[in-house]
Amino acid sequence: MAQTFTRKEILFTPEDVALIQHAAKQHQESFGGFVKKAIQAYLKRLYIVPDEEQLQSLELSLKRIGTNVNQIAFVVNRSRSVESRQLAELQKQMAALETALSEFLHKPDNLNELVREALKTHPNYRVILMEILTQSLT
Repeated sequence: MAQTFTRKEILFTPEDVALIQHAAKQHQESFGGFVKKAIQAYLKRLYIVPDEEQLQSLELSLKRIGTNVNQIAFVVNRSRSVESRQLAELQKQMAALETALSEFLHKPDNLNELVREALKTHPNYRVILMEILTQSLT
């Protein structure tokens, strides 16, 4: 069954266009594709996507740690000062940590939960949020 589409027109200020284009480029999306996905994310639960640069940096750090563990394992295996099963367990734990952290970072946070947690930790955020909402509605 063929899917039907409906075209809708939205007017943006030049500032809005620049902001959206910048965000779309950061997420490697077209302007329209980014707007569509952003609207869908908003309607589904308001998610914040991790910054790609930070994500890559963190993943690179984890891989470097894994490389260091492997180098240590090599040295220890040569000197036989630690049992190989202990090293295998360490490597297994490191791989599990890398996988869990990568999955966590690729899953966006729920904005509602982030705001609620921030309000518990820093009650003065309520005033700041109210100012932002008031400004955006005027």
